[in-house]
Amino acid sequence: MVAGALGVASLGIPRAKPVVGAGAAGPAGISATSPIAKEGLKNDLLAAQARDSRIGTTLPGAKAPVTVTAESSIGGKTLVDTNQTARPTVIANPNKPTLIADLIPPGKPNSTMANAQAEIGLIQQAFRRGSDARPEYDDSRQR
Repeated sequence: MVAGALGVASLGIPRAKPVVGAGAAGPAGISATSPIAKEGLKNDLLAAQARDSRIGTTLPGAKAPVTVTAESSIGGKTLVDTNQTARPTVIANPNKPTLIADLIPPGKPNSTMANAQAEIGLIQQAFRRGSDARPEYDDSRQR
């Protein structure tokens, strides 16, 4: 057998599958913009809402409902963050840089807590918890 016929590179590493663009037919031959695909996305959202009761709710002081959450348990404490617009304004501080702000152009997503995605917000919380417990960390930019 020829390795290429199996979709495996000569080094034994599986070849990457081609990316299917928006509007192109997916694996089942269904366009990503078709009513069937849209119904599938709706069902995926409903399933996510069933697992996470925060999805679709609006937190006090937030600009929009929660569409994304990130959650982790660290030291027995559960930390949760949300998408940017669902984060309450008291937490979504545009003057509070994220830990990765030095790597990102100002104003771009994840440069401040006002535009940080849920995962970055969660990392910020975890770092803050660790730095509060261990004063040797200097997170003075975060306060």
